Amino acid sequence: MPMDFPKATLSNGLVVANLGSPHSFIFDDGTVLDAADDELVEKSKFEYKEVEKEGIGGTTDLLLTPCMTVESALLIKEIQHDDSIDVVIVPRSFLEAMKSAGIKIGKCRTIRLADRKTKICCSNKFCII
Repeated sequence: MPMDFPKATLSNGLVVANLGSPHSFIFDDGTVLDAADDELVEKSKFEYKEVEKEGIGGTTDLLLTPCMTVESALLIKEIQHDDSIDVVIVPRSFLEAMKSAGIKIGKCRTIRLADRKTKICCSNKFCII
């Protein structure tokens, strides 16, 4: 059964979707993209491969490499083929995991903050890696 991704139409006509963030996004044009529900948040998670190294003052540094899960890879395939969506909002680490897995980013982007203090997102700028 297809997932119901939160979607919103920006003032420039682009339809943005939230792949699985548990919080909403407010754009500089006033558009609000709702948070994903708990089921979608769980299905869209990715994992980290951890490599430990000796850190400063007896601490441990972790080299984290994001990795796709089977469920998250299936979600990406589903949302990439949804013609009603123009831009899919994902975390930067998710883009890194996609790249490592050889999955093209397609419609996936991260937000670009218009204002760090208010956390307002740009409606006409998105980030890729």
